Amino acid sequence: MIDSAYIIISALLIATLSALLKTPGLPGVFFVLSFLLVLLALALYDECYLQLPNHLLVCLLLLSCIIVMYEDKPLLEALLFAALSFVTLLSVSFIAQLISREAKIGMGDIKLLSILAISLKEDLLILLILSCILFVCVNLLLHRSSSAFGPYIVICWFIIYLGI
Repeated sequence: MIDSAYIIISALLIATLSALLKTPGLPGVFFVLSFLLVLLALALYDECYLQLPNHLLVCLLLLSCIIVMYEDKPLLEALLFAALSFVTLLSVSFIAQLISREAKIGMGDIKLLSILAISLKEDLLILLILSCILFVCVNLLLHRSSSAFGPYIVICWFIIYLGI
């Protein structure tokens, strides 16, 4: 599965870069589609293997930066917000781990939320709250004690970002 993910992502990036050189308005669409496909791959991988691979997270980060630059938004501001989100989420996770003696949210989820903060900014807290609510509801309905959190983050990102 990982080899096919590399091939798909590489093909998308090559198509995106070649489109960037040829068509003035179309590259933004390719970047967004690439971003969405990597996000979907992350959700599926997390559901199957209970981890979010760093190479896909880095790819998502790079695509996020490209989209921000393509939209003529301030990249430094977006990256600073992502870094602040990372530190905040890491601190909350650390405090929760001290209180309960076990990790409640994984590092991959923290990285994913921080990267998605680039596109959501102020809606990050809403994303986190919706993800937690969806996670709890689904796990209660399915009588599961634990599961991957990444897919719920991705589903809620789609709900917020696309205005569903």
